[in-house]
Amino acid sequence: MKLEYTILKYLSERDDGRFVELTTVHEDYSSLMEAVEELKGRNLIVVEDAGRDFSRFGISNDRPKSIKAKIKLNGRAYFHSMKGIEQIKQELRGRRRNRWNLTHFLSF
Repeated sequence: MKLEYTILKYLSERDDGRFVELTTVHEDYSSLMEAVEELKGRNLIVVEDAGRDFSRFGISNDRPKSIKAKIKLNGRAYFHSMKGIEQIKQELRGRRRNRWNLTHFLSF
């Protein structure tokens, strides 16, 4: 779920109507592909078909390929809802720390 959020954030920040290169978002190519396929399956992003079949020339198709995608309107709405949840989680973490500090000082 964290990787999907990172991908949507990356696409949202660089949205200019063109496809954006995603291979630099995460170092693990296989997990990146799984996350992209998950987002594509939920109709949140559009992935550019950037694959040529080189098997006729004796070149394996198992090599890492360029992944280009762009965010859809559904993806933007989902990202903003996730962004709100992340902000709420951060606020709660901050409150927990403050509460712990306050109880620490009141215990003396």
